[in-house]
Amino acid sequence: MKLKGVTGLLTAWMRHTLGAGRLRRALACCFVLLVLVIAPFSVQAKEVDFSQAGSEPIDITSIARWAPDPEGVLRFDEVRNAPSPLPFRGPGAGNWSADFGPGTAAYWLSFRIINRGNLATERVLMMASPLLDQWDAYVESADGSLRQYKTGWAAGLNSRPLSAPFFSLPLALGPGQAQSVWIRVQSPFGADASAMLLTNSQFQAIQLEWSARNAWRMGLCALGLGVTALLWAVTRRKIYPLYGILVLCAMGWLGLHSGQWQTQLPLGDVAPAPILPPLSSLCLSLAAMALLRHALNLAQFARLADRFAKAWMIAGLLLACLLAWPALSAPVLPYYIGLSYLAVLLITARQSLRQGWPTAAFLVAELLPMLVSYGQTLVDSAAPDPLLMFAPPGHNGVILSVALLGFAMGLQQADKLRTQLQALRALLTQQNQALERARQMEIDLEATVSQRTQSLALAAQRLESLSTVDGMTGVANRRRFDETLLVEWGRAARDKRPLSIALIDVDWFKSFNDHYGHPAGDECLRQLARVFEAGVMRSGDLIARYGGEEFILIAPDTDHNGIQTIANYLCQEVFALGMAHEGSHYGRVSVSIGVATAYPQQGSKAGVLVQEADAALYRAKTQGRHRVAGP
Repeated sequence: MKLKGVTGLLTAWMRHTLGAGRLRRALACCFVLLVLVIAPFSVQAKEVDFSQAGSEPIDITSIARWAPDPEGVLRFDEVRNAPSPLPFRGPGAGNWSADFGPGTAAYWLSFRIINRGNLATERVLMMASPLLDQWDAYVESADGSLRQYKTGWAAGLNSRPLSAPFFSLPLALGPGQAQSVWIRVQSPFGADASAMLLTNSQFQAIQLEWSARNAWRMGLCALGLGVTALLWAVTRRKIYPLYGILVLCAMGWLGLHSGQWQTQLPLGDVAPAPILPPLSSLCLSLAAMALLRHALNLAQFARLADRFAKAWMIAGLLLACLLAWPALSAPVLPYYIGLSYLAVLLITARQSLRQGWPTAAFLVAELLPMLVSYGQTLVDSAAPDPLLMFAPPGHNGVILSVALLGFAMGLQQADKLRTQLQALRALLTQQNQALERARQMEIDLEATVSQRTQSLALAAQRLESLSTVDGMTGVANRRRFDETLLVEWGRAARDKRPLSIALIDVDWFKSFNDHYGHPAGDECLRQLARVFEAGVMRSGDLIARYGGEEFILIAPDTDHNGIQTIANYLCQEVFALGMAHEGSHYGRVSVSIGVATAYPQQGSKAGVLVQEADAALYRAKTQGRHRVAGP
C-alpha cells in the first residue's frame, strides 16, 4: 500500500507539473534511452563458475556468445569494445551453428569464466576440428592482463598453447579470479568450430582414446596396403594398384582430418599447405571413382557411364588446380564430393541390376558405411559422447568403406578366378585329348628327328669349318683372324702379357700373276701357306690369309724379339723354296714382313696393333723387300 501511495503521488505530481501530453513524451524518451543503453549488453555470455561446474564436460555452444565476421579484418581491441561492431548472438545451442563454410571469413566466440571457490582450478578448452586455418585465443584477466595466441593448422605445433592435434587452451583460475576468453576461428574451407571445456583428466583420456583409435585405423589401412601389394606382386592385376592408391588416400585423409600428421610426423615448425585437407578429400573421391570404374568394367559393360566417369574425374583434376584459390573452389568442393558419392551409388546400383553378384557387393560397401555413420550419429544424439566431437563417425565410415571395398574387390576377383578355373578345366581336357593324339605322332617322329639331328649336326660342323677357313689356301680366313685377335687381345690385357703379329706380303705378286698366269699365282699362295703353317710351331699361334697375297700371324705371349725371330725364319723359308719369279729383283719368290708387339690394356683397341704391323710392312717394302721390319 505504501508503494502504491508513493507511486500515485509521484505520478500525480509529474502530471500536474508537465501535463498529460508532456508526460507521455518524457516516458517515451526514457524508454528509448534505456533501450539504447542496455541493447549492446543484452546478449551476454553465460558465466561459468569452475568451482560449481563439476566434472562434466561443458559444451561451449551453451555458454558462449558468437558473431560472424564476414570480412575477417576486425582486431581484438575492436571486437571487445562496447558497443561491439559485430552482431553477437547466443548463448544457446538453438542459436549456434558450429559448422561454417566459405561464406563467412571468420567467427568470434566469447565467454567468461570465474572461480568462486577456495581452491585453484584448471580446465582445458579443446576445439573439435584440427583443420582450422587460423585460430587466435585471447584470455583477459580482471586486472587487465592479456594472454594471446595466434596459430593455425599450417603454423606448426610450437606455436600452440599445448602440443596437441586439436587446438587446446589451458585455463587456470585461482580462488576468486575471473577471466574473459575470446576465440577467433577462420578457415577458407568448411570446418567444425565447436569446442568443449574439459578437466585435465578428461583431456588426457581423450588424447589417449584418440591415439588408440587412430592407431587401429592406420594399422588396418597398413594391413590392407600390405596385402594389396602382395596380391599385386603375385597376380600383376591393375585393380590392386588402384585399391592401394585408395588406401593411401584414405590414410592421408585420416592423418590430416584427425591431426595425426601434426603430432606423429617430424614436421616441427614446417607449415603444411592449407590446401592439403580439401585436396585429400578430393583425391579420396577420385580414387574411389577410378577403382569402381575399373572394378565394374564400365568401359565394356556401360560405355555411357564410363564416359561420364572420365569426364567427372577430369573435372575433379581441374578443381584440384583451383584449390589454391579458395574463393573459387570452396563453394564448389562440397557439392562435387557429394555428387561424386551419389554418382558412384547410382552407377553401382545400375550395374548391380545388370550384372548381379558380386557387383552388388560394391553397392553394399558404399551404402553400409553411410548407414553405420548415420546410426552412430543418432545414438550419440540420444546419449551424447564428448569423444565423438573429436572422433566423428565419418572417420569410422571412411575406414569401413575402404575395408568393405577391399572385401568386395576380393569377392569379385575370386568369382573371376572361379570362372577362369572352369574355363581352364575345359581347356585342359581338350589339351589332354590332343596330347594323347600327339604322343603317338611323337613316337613316330622320334626316329626321324634323331636322324635329322645327326645330319644337321654334321652339316653345322662342316659349315662352321668352311666359314672360318680360306677356301683356296686351307688356312684360317680373315673372319677367323678378327675373332682370334679380339680374344687374344682381351686375354693379354687380363694376364698383362705381350701380343705380337706379323703381316706378310708376297713381293711383286702382281707381276707374277701377269707373267705366269693366275692359276700359277694360286698355286704359289698355296705353297706359301704350307710353309707358314709349318713354321708356326706353337698351338696358340694362328696363321691366316689376310687378303689377296697377304698373310698374317698372331703370336700370343711373344715379345718383340720372339716375333722378329719367327718372321726372319719364315722369310728365309720362303726364299729357300726357290720358286722362279722373273719379275722379282731376286729372281725367285720372296716375302716382306712387318712385325708389331703390344702390351694391351683394359679398354684399348686391337686395331692399333694391326696398323703398326702394316706401317712396318710398308717400311720393309721401301727398304728393298725380302726383309723383316719392326716398329
